[in-house]
Amino acid sequence: MNKIKTILVVMCVLSTIVFSCTTDENSNSIEAEETSVSKIGVFEDGAYLLSDKETLREEWEELQREQGNEVTFNDFSIVNGNLKGGKTPNLILKATSVDGRVKMATEIKLVKDKEGTTSIMRFGTTVTCSGCTQGCDPEKDKETNKWICTSCTASIICTKTVTVTVEEDEGIFGN
Repeated sequence: MNKIKTILVVMCVLSTIVFSCTTDENSNSIEAEETSVSKIGVFEDGAYLLSDKETLREEWEELQREQGNEVTFNDFSIVNGNLKGGKTPNLILKATSVDGRVKMATEIKLVKDKEGTTSIMRFGTTVTCSGCTQGCDPEKDKETNKWICTSCTASIICTKTVTVTVEEDEGIFGN
């Protein structure tokens, strides 16, 4: 019975990933369903305050190791995404490797709770652009709202990787 549950969970996760991702050959971008949401800080007195930068840095560096990259990230920055639509500002959390060749980003939103605290929420999709120190920056396309990497200023190839984090929900089939 446990094997059947495991097979069903794996099939559900795989079908979600397969059917929620599309590739646009012309723009070299990927659109993925954002499946994991977590609070990473608060917005107070006009300042973005990340709760635990070290844990976030370790998590992103581990994602890079899983993809075969040994990367150490510098400090994080929050920038305006300048996207179309939406009632809240579109923001992007970015980190750059120490050598400047790898840049990683995720979209974040500001969400106000019942007590009036504005939380910084991030989603499970991250994008990594790697290849050069000048250019090759992760951005959301203003027209399509898809992740892109800007071109390198030199004749170096910029590579994009999109990672979707899916949280396991043990309550689906009960334990």
